[in-house]
Amino acid sequence: MDEEEKFDLIEFPILPELLGGIELYKSDDTYITSIEDLNIIKKLFATKKLDTIGILLEIEDDHVKILGIAKNHYVFETPIDFVFPVDEKVSHFYQKVSQIIDHGTTEEVVNLSALLNKETLPFYPLPILISHDQNNINVLKTKKKELKPGKKVVAPEIDNAAEEFLLNLFKIHPILRAEFIKNEFNNKINNKFTYNRVKILLNKCAFFVNNGPFAKCWVNNDIDVTNNPNFFIYQVFGKTKVHEKFFQLFERPSLVEKVERNRDLYFSGDYSEKYGYLTKLAIIDLEKKIEAEDLYQIYD
Repeated sequence: MDEEEKFDLIEFPILPELLGGIELYKSDDTYITSIEDLNIIKKLFATKKLDTIGILLEIEDDHVKILGIAKNHYVFETPIDFVFPVDEKVSHFYQKVSQIIDHGTTEEVVNLSALLNKETLPFYPLPILISHDQNNINVLKTKKKELKPGKKVVAPEIDNAAEEFLLNLFKIHPILRAEFIKNEFNNKINNKFTYNRVKILLNKCAFFVNNGPFAKCWVNNDIDVTNNPNFFIYQVFGKTKVHEKFFQLFERPSLVEKVERNRDLYFSGDYSEKYGYLTKLAIIDLEKKIEAEDLYQIYD
């Protein structure tokens, strides 16, 4: 039982020796940042196997642990952060059951058996995904084909110069789009770095925002996006059908000037999750201006 306690329950725990020699294929061997500061947070790497059951792995340094199995195959282009929303009472219940089975008296085991026959057992819910790459998640029906184990996971070396560059970049611009960072990094440091490797460096100085006025941006760990009206210049635009590429307001100085000129109408000063520090009117007007400019560029 001690060995089984190492695993979290997804549908039920499983030991490596019970797999019967099934070969696994790991879909990705990189690391990404954890978005939320949670006590119970893990890395989930999807795998595929020959049958209709997927194996979920936890990657820790260069070690691989099997967490459990799921009926669906989850295939990720990047690793996914997730957290188990397990109630403390649930965890305590199964710990108590384990203790009774391992060390309990005959009477305690009989009482436990009676309880399990008539009571609805508490359960571990499915993990909550909190990754900024959730759009990369696909549920597949796999076909029977030969799949080989992936290579051993090894954390890549951290380049000191690259890390220093990112730290300085966030001192200048504390909130930046992922694509902006990637382009700056490749132009100034090394265009051979994959974005997944850049994420490893970013994890040391920033966190990722998935939604809201700073959607798809990395934010300096030392700031609070909700208490500085000057951060309006970092809000993300480009959500119209014509303009498919996102950008931040500071990347188009003419739009920043437009906000400043119409401050009474465009600037709220108070943060909202929907409009940031701008008004609804500002968002509508700026998006219309963006769409008009993009149409002009298309037909110019």
